[in-house]
Amino acid sequence: METMTTIDIVAHTLGVFYAVIGLSMLIRPGAYRDMAAEFFSSPALCYTGGILALLFGLVVLAFHSEWRGTLSIIIGIVGWLATAKGVVLIIHPKMFEKFSAPLTHSDKSLRIAGICALLIGFYLTQASYGRY
Repeated sequence: METMTTIDIVAHTLGVFYAVIGLSMLIRPGAYRDMAAEFFSSPALCYTGGILALLFGLVVLAFHSEWRGTLSIIIGIVGWLATAKGVVLIIHPKMFEKFSAPLTHSDKSLRIAGICALLIGFYLTQASYGRY
């Protein structure tokens, strides 16, 4: 029996994470709209969210050592996007709010984002489990 590589462990974890979030966005888009409004109205929540996104991105990148293969590339992109999101939320949360407004003000947009997250989650989970 082979042992899972670090990239497989990260992909497995992110896959389940994205699948759950995606499913939730599909089922409860109104709740996500309300959470976004509350989030952006609170500087403390924006700062805390930025710290968590930055930490999440940096941890993913710390365990990500190569850019070969689809799985590894997706993990790297997720890590860099989370890091960038954290930096922007900490330094300029209003810019992030403006950037994300088209997504967070429409049930249709939230459902499309949910489908994308669900598909990414399914791919990462299948790719990491499918090899073992």
